[in-house]
Amino acid sequence: VCPPNVRQRFAEFVNRRMRDEPVYRILGRREFHGLELQMNEATLEPRDDSECLLEVVLETIADCQAPLRFLDLGTGTGRILQLFAPNVDRGLGIDTSRDMLSVARSTLASDAIQHLQVRHMDVYKMAGGERYDLVTLHQVLHFLEDPSLALRHAKQRLAENGRLLIVDFAPHDFEFLREQHAHRRLGMATRQIERWLALAGLKLV
Repeated sequence: VCPPNVRQRFAEFVNRRMRDEPVYRILGRREFHGLELQMNEATLEPRDDSECLLEVVLETIADCQAPLRFLDLGTGTGRILQLFAPNVDRGLGIDTSRDMLSVARSTLASDAIQHLQVRHMDVYKMAGGERYDLVTLHQVLHFLEDPSLALRHAKQRLAENGRLLIVDFAPHDFEFLREQHAHRRLGMATRQIERWLALAGLKLV
């Protein structure tokens, strides 16, 4: 016989599923690229392009013999940090959302990942002067008021021969993303990103 609290919780789960809420959201966890990710109201969905980004990064750093310093801008819950953890010597993720950073810290602590950190910081106002071999902007630019300025700040954080990796939406017409998810831009054309990179003194490869 199930205790009343268990029956109530089960009923809540059933109701949420009947409203088409994904099972992994109900359970609060999801497998992604060999990791078990925590899921709550503050977290965004893992995307297939994250796997593509990981593959590009792994190819980029495969022959790197020196210690690799990694910076993830707009890290959110630290997913990209987690994915790259085995391949970097030191990593930092920054974000302005304290809720997401709380999830990131909890995850990194539970996985005993000592060489990665997250900090509450704005991409336009990054403290300190450390340079990084790899900087990522994963699904971040469409949220920003001034992507061009963010890229200029990102460039200042690149070490000599460092790489900046950007993953974002191509142009689309999903207007609901503006209101429901605070997207400032409905994707970006490659030419637009190339112009922003040129202003930052970078080029698309």
